[in-house]
Amino acid sequence: LFGEYYLPCPAYPTNSLFKENPFTRHAVIKALEEFDQIGPRLLSLAEKISAPEDEAMKDFLNRAGRNSTDQLRQKADRLQRILKARISVLPPDCRHVDYDVIPLMVNDGCLYNCSFCEVKSGMDLSCRSRQQIRKQLQALKEFFGTDLLNYNSVYLGQHDALGADPDDILFAADQAYTILDIKKSYMQEPRLFLFGSAESF
Repeated sequence: LFGEYYLPCPAYPTNSLFKENPFTRHAVIKALEEFDQIGPRLLSLAEKISAPEDEAMKDFLNRAGRNSTDQLRQKADRLQRILKARISVLPPDCRHVDYDVIPLMVNDGCLYNCSFCEVKSGMDLSCRSRQQIRKQLQALKEFFGTDLLNYNSVYLGQHDALGADPDDILFAADQAYTILDIKKSYMQEPRLFLFGSAESF
């Protein structure tokens, strides 16, 4: 019934398992500072390219260089607006595709909303309509654009996608495969990931 399971250990106020904050480590701080400099460096390198045969490299450096921290934040905000949800956690099996998944919300909330859980939304479980799912997929297709070729996996969210009607789950999977052109992906073997509570089984 499942590929893998894991015990999430977020930093709850009562959780004393993990007291370390990695963002206070010198190496992490330095890495984040360097990340902010990558864009300007790539744009500077692109400016120095003048040979016609290197035009493809210049285009690549310009495109990569424009992905500043602010640009990536704006892109993340746009994705969140498309989904009308925040992705707080991914299924553990997603590690098999390096977490490169296209999120598609088929429902919101959770059946349980356990008081100790900090990754759930706190909303009651409600399923999205097929029209909403199709509209979301069209927006995702536009959002990912030519990058769709690099994806072969879809994550059905939110926290209990298996709580949706089985026919709607199949509809979402089929529509995602078709609208997102998964068959054209450079990656082999399409994958579908989702969470499912015991009661949803």
